Amino acid sequence: MVLSSPTELPMVVVTRPAGENEAWLAALRDGGFPTLALPLIHIAPLATPSDGLISEALHKHPRLSAVMFVSVNAVRYFFANLTPAQRDTWQKGWGQGDGPRCWATGAGTWRALLSEGVPASAIDWPGEDAPRYDSEQLWARVATQITATSAVLIVRGQSGNASTGSQGEGRDWLGQQIMGVGATVDYLSVYQREVPRWDAMFENAWRLAIADANAIWLISSSQALQHAQVLMGDDYHRLWNRRLVCTHNRIADSARTAGWQTVSVCRPVMAEVIEALRRF
Repeated sequence: MVLSSPTELPMVVVTRPAGENEAWLAALRDGGFPTLALPLIHIAPLATPSDGLISEALHKHPRLSAVMFVSVNAVRYFFANLTPAQRDTWQKGWGQGDGPRCWATGAGTWRALLSEGVPASAIDWPGEDAPRYDSEQLWARVATQITATSAVLIVRGQSGNASTGSQGEGRDWLGQQIMGVGATVDYLSVYQREVPRWDAMFENAWRLAIADANAIWLISSSQALQHAQVLMGDDYHRLWNRRLVCTHNRIADSARTAGWQTVSVCRPVMAEVIEALRRF
């Protein structure tokens, strides 16, 4: 749905998954921009209380040094499937200054951890003043925690019905750094990222986005761009003249390599996003 604005500012197409885009849409509207929700990634849960995936991972390493969450959805689906006993054990550990550290690369994931009851004292993330929100900045904060006897669990999503390459499988670089000091790394996928489902609501949003050549697309994942290409098929070059604001240099590099011509970069901080949008 397009939301009207009294200004002459361009429409912003917000491509974050449904359930993650509401705060962005509201903040952009408050900033005077008309908005369009176009979730270019569909999120489907993988972990359930009955499948035992999380219990198996925690049983394998009862003394985890840290759990790294790659996204808000990683937090959401992991904690939704912790048993009450597991959650209670972690809460008691954090209360005693023990228990696993919880790692996040961005502010949204940090806030999601707080909302699940993880105390701020148990969370590590790059911080508000970091130049970027990514694994490299996180590793600079947490490297000293890890020794050859450490065990780290990386909770992430997995790619679904589009080809995204190894980058889509989540934080391999960080795992390599951890293994580089001799520590143990395990991966746990709790959700799947898929091409959006082509229902009536998505079709309407897609047609509105394609029709507005002046719109600015807000991109927070390279996979969103890949899904846009899948949806356009052989005509995806028609998107190359669309203006993009990307929330990381790697996303912007992917866009330029794929053919997009007008690309701006900023951190996923709303004040900086709005500034980048106004510069266009």
